[in-house]
Amino acid sequence: MTQQHGGPYPDERIQVLVDVVGDKLIDNIARKTPYPYDFHLPADEQTITAFALPGGQCFITYALFSQWNEAQLAGVLGHEIGHVVGRHSTERIAESSFWQTSTMGASLGADMGNVEGSIGQNTLLSNGRDDELESDELGVLFTIQAGYTPMR
Repeated sequence: MTQQHGGPYPDERIQVLVDVVGDKLIDNIARKTPYPYDFHLPADEQTITAFALPGGQCFITYALFSQWNEAQLAGVLGHEIGHVVGRHSTERIAESSFWQTSTMGASLGADMGNVEGSIGQNTLLSNGRDDELESDELGVLFTIQAGYTPMR
């Protein structure tokens, strides 16, 4: 995913800041999560986005990162962590896999390594309004628990 957004940002000091803020959020979550989180800063200076994948992979493009201060960065990362904690992408994969299996007669033992490619990135990364609202609420909670003042 990082490669699709221009590769890693070349200034390691900025990646360290993203890691420090992300780790501070994870360390202060009252509701513990079983996932090992990794925070990625792709170098894309054009695409303003952040997203999370199942299992704790969180991404914020440099284009978005460059517009925020540390507390706002915490809010964005908290929101993305909320998607992981809420299992939103996992639910999208399960829904898509169910319908794909139903319509194509695929076997239940399909190779899960090809799930992302078979269902498409848009399905994996799209969340409904309820998921976004839950992630907003969790993101604010995680931000406060980590000692940041949430964005207004």
